[in-house]
Amino acid sequence: MEVIYLDKIINKNTNKELFEILKECDNEFFPPLSHRNQSTQMNLQDDSGEISLEGPIEYFNDMISQKFLIAKEKNKIIGFMTFIDDYKSEIYKDFIKKDVNFYITTICVLKNHRGRGICGKFYDTIEKLALNNECKTYISTRTWSKNISHINILAKRGYKKIKTIDNDRGEGIDTIYFLKNS
Repeated sequence: MEVIYLDKIINKNTNKELFEILKECDNEFFPPLSHRNQSTQMNLQDDSGEISLEGPIEYFNDMISQKFLIAKEKNKIIGFMTFIDDYKSEIYKDFIKKDVNFYITTICVLKNHRGRGICGKFYDTIEKLALNNECKTYISTRTWSKNISHINILAKRGYKKIKTIDNDRGEGIDTIYFLKNS
């Protein structure tokens, strides 16, 4: 398995593979990605986006403008991480001197390839990218409070919780923001 950095997705076959993975993971997110219209959407209870029976089309169309880390095995994409490398948000402004960071928007791995350290390899790669960038050394992300596996990965890697928005995704489901200086 190898992790490949892509600045831009230009291949239709790659887009098709990525969309199929996103569809497989859609309902594992809270709220589901098919209920969102973009990967940086702040109001996660907003269901004004068009819900498509074909899957998270609006979310995907926003996501493909971002940068990608792709996990490939035998010429098949088995997972991806998307990120914005010049992200600005009010959430992070008190913690980041230059107010710009790498923001991880989405991580998806095919179900039958999970538990093999792929997510860790994505984090290894993005942390190296940030470390090699003298202007943007911080990495940020967010998740929901019941996503225990991702929260554990972040804690193990030294990401700090910097903000929790109670009931942001519904009753009893908080949004938690994380930050790390690589």
